[in-house]
Amino acid sequence: MAYPQSGPLGRLLHIHRSRTKPENPYVAVEYRGWWFYIQSTDRPTKRFFHLLTVLWSVSIAESAAKAQKAPLLMLPASR
Repeated sequence: MAYPQSGPLGRLLHIHRSRTKPENPYVAVEYRGWWFYIQSTDRPTKRFFHLLTVLWSVSIAESAAKAQKAPLLMLPASR
């Protein structure tokens, strides 16, 4: 399958894969028998991944704020 060429940002990002669990990755996930990970020494990819997680968190928080609030459950506490 032919993929389009990476842009300038895409050439800086490196997601690795391995059949064995990587040692000391920044982040790693196992999927269908492969480990996909970002090396802990790869600063550009780590910064981009961190930015994505922040944007994702903001998006989730925004969606939750628009959603109806769940009922509050209060439980008695004793000594």
